[in-house]
Amino acid sequence: MIIYHPIGRSAFRSASRQSRRAVQGLYNIVQRSDDARLVRMASEQLKRWGFSPDTRCMLTCVCDTLLIKTPGHEDDVFCSLDFRDRMHGLCIFIHRQICESLERMKLPQATRILLDRRLAEIGLMRALHDPRTGRSYRVQRSLFTEAHMTASDRVCTLFLLPHVIGHQAMDFPELYREPLLTAISWTQIFIIATRGGRSYNERELREIFGRGWVICFGALERIHHISFQNQYDKKMKRHRSNPAKNKQPKKFQRTLRYDIVPYIDFTSSHTLILNRPIN
Repeated sequence: MIIYHPIGRSAFRSASRQSRRAVQGLYNIVQRSDDARLVRMASEQLKRWGFSPDTRCMLTCVCDTLLIKTPGHEDDVFCSLDFRDRMHGLCIFIHRQICESLERMKLPQATRILLDRRLAEIGLMRALHDPRTGRSYRVQRSLFTEAHMTASDRVCTLFLLPHVIGHQAMDFPELYREPLLTAISWTQIFIIATRGGRSYNERELREIFGRGWVICFGALERIHHISFQNQYDKKMKRHRSNPAKNKQPKKFQRTLRYDIVPYIDFTSSHTLILNRPIN
């Protein structure tokens, strides 16, 4: 028997099969084993499959094959799909955009080493902890790569960024400071709003994921635009110094799809958030 709960469309939503015997075996380990390490590993596997290790799922008593999930609160039995959407559609995606923006800045090697050293030192202090588990976050080593990072590591890095770069980002070129700080602040708001700490009304959600989304990506677009302009200026400088050896670079006009400060059209009851084109 297969149990499947349709919950709407999502690019990242998928179901996975688990056998009754495997799930029951993991529950038996969690509830009966005296080996703490084995219990922890079984609990983590149950969570990855979408089951709560604290509340035994009774579907395994009547179903040979389970094809789950439905989204919900983290204490619900079937919560993996909602978690998967937030993990892939928000945490991993947003961190990747910030990481790519930092790479596009072409910071000097000394600055990159300084920032990575600060990040590692903050992690080694063990001053910041997960509010739900009480555990200190794993030490992160670099701001400029996403290799071997879990979704939890990415979220941790995004919240450590203000401590690493400072409230004025003085280690960065002046043109990058305001858009970088703007993007980081809104990124943190996005993650906080999806953690289930409290309920949000419609106006707040429109402010966060409507206006805030446009502001955040407008700031990232500004960083990319400045990076393209800097590259063009360097190539043009080399061309002017030695035209015979260096060809004249072609001017590439990057299309900015977002403005950092969008405006709201209160005359329409359907579409409140509009993007103001940049002249």
